[in-house]
Amino acid sequence: MKTAGFEHFQRQPTGCRALFTMTLLVLGTGYLFAMIQTFHVHAGRDRKPGLSHTDIQLAYSGSQADTRLEAALKGPMAGIRICTRAIPISRTWTPMKTS
Repeated sequence: MKTAGFEHFQRQPTGCRALFTMTLLVLGTGYLFAMIQTFHVHAGRDRKPGLSHTDIQLAYSGSQADTRLEAALKGPMAGIRICTRAIPISRTWTPMKTS
């Protein structure tokens, strides 16, 4: 049974093997430092030691409270209609002619 034409890594030229190896080392080092940075920035947000999914969720979920605009729209401005008629939407578009 013949494979799909892929050569084994050991059969690649030395330059290609060095390139692939260095690429994996650089990407792996970047990933390692990203994980270290994530741990140091977000660990302990849920008042427990270590990094958990709750720490990440607390960091990126934002505030659950209404903003001032939402509070105004739900409160004193709830009965106000801003637009009284439907605005037609143009379904055709013609590009500008350039000289």
